[in-house]
Amino acid sequence: MDTDTVTLETAQFLTETLVTDTLCWEVIARTPKTMTIRRTMNDPNSGPVRDTRVDGGTDPQAMPVMWEAQVPNPNGAVVTVRLRKDGTFRTGRSANPLRPTANPQRRIDYRF
Repeated sequence: MDTDTVTLETAQFLTETLVTDTLCWEVIARTPKTMTIRRTMNDPNSGPVRDTRVDGGTDPQAMPVMWEAQVPNPNGAVVTVRLRKDGTFRTGRSANPLRPTANPQRRIDYRF
């Protein structure tokens, strides 16, 4: 699935951006006003990718940003989220909006 064609209505995976992490969720059910989502897990067939040059730096000892591919997790935590008045779905009151993705990856930023 091409990233340009993934929408909130058709996405199989969603991301939630935190301060230093990006969490991934799998959509397991949806209605026009609710989505049932489940946390994903790290892909056992691929390892993390370490990026120390994310800001164009050249120091190999710099704090990295780690990326790890995600796959569905049948035992992951399940949450039902509702459509908010602002048109977004969020996992909590102060959480960032869930965004669609065609390439689910968990991101951890150790620079902060």
